[in-house]
Amino acid sequence: MAVLTTAAALGVHLSSYGPDEIGPSLINVALALFPVVFLIFGPVIVAVGLTRIPLDKLFTGLPAYVYIVGGAVAAYVFVDFFAMVQLLPGEPEQDGANFYFNNKGSLIPISADTYRMGLMHAARLFSGHELFFFGYAALIGHQIDAISSGRITIDLVPHDDAMERSPLPYPLQRVVTLRTALTPEACAARMMDPRLPRSF
Repeated sequence: MAVLTTAAALGVHLSSYGPDEIGPSLINVALALFPVVFLIFGPVIVAVGLTRIPLDKLFTGLPAYVYIVGGAVAAYVFVDFFAMVQLLPGEPEQDGANFYFNNKGSLIPISADTYRMGLMHAARLFSGHELFFFGYAALIGHQIDAISSGRITIDLVPHDDAMERSPLPYPLQRVVTLRTALTPEACAARMMDPRLPRSF
């Protein structure tokens, strides 16, 4: 679903550079996709939280071009947002044969051509955000699937050579670090003492 919605958002975004006659239809598609962002991106965030995979580990094993393309898309969406805000002094609105930019209740009269171009800019603004979040969700979903299927192996805990030679069942394959105010010598002495503490 994330891949399909990413493709849809990309189609809308690229179409926003086309003829302004498609502005009214394009903004409708962009607005229809906007609530879907929460339905796609939300479960992905929940899945990441449940898997407890650190983000730096989650994005391992990706080709270098994925990082380059992802960074370029993120930078483009950031710049596009501020560019569209500058080009849109308000929300494009139509009242019969009259067209306006609604700037917080202040109506600025505009022509029909400017209205359609405003709709194109609004569609570009919305679809840019949708493209980022859908694409990010698709990438995370791909990585979680690759990790769970074993196509990508990540190390979540430090290695122990003895444990590697004689692996324990999965729930016990953990290395636990305990902190104490005792000195290493005192800890070693207590561990060498076979007697149990009285409180035990």
